[in-house]
Amino acid sequence: MLSCSSQKKCANKPDCLADTQWKMQSFVKNGAEMTIGSGVPTLGFTKKGEINGFAGCNRYFGVYAMVDCDIKLTPQGSTKAYCHESMALEEAFFSALEEIQTYTVAGNVLELSSPDKRVTMQFVKMD
Repeated sequence: MLSCSSQKKCANKPDCLADTQWKMQSFVKNGAEMTIGSGVPTLGFTKKGEINGFAGCNRYFGVYAMVDCDIKLTPQGSTKAYCHESMALEEAFFSALEEIQTYTVAGNVLELSSPDKRVTMQFVKMD
């Protein structure tokens, strides 16, 4: 994996994630690969600094802030449905979002990580 500075793909753009939507491709938390079933999480970014998407069962919303290769994601709310098969993934996803501190974008792939790599999520860009 290349460092953020050598992979920084949004040169000359203050926010390369604004107005993009991403679909989860892989999710590792505490060294364990999380199983992504039929309810694949998504992550969207707006120009207003907001995040939104689908967490595996419920829709969610929140805010984000970026400085260089650092990012802070703060989920603020979600719908409250219960989906037996996807609740473990959804709970892990929400807690992982708050641990994320760095991002890289290479082509159509977004990777979000905690500094110690205990959490790594990889997304592919949606059209």
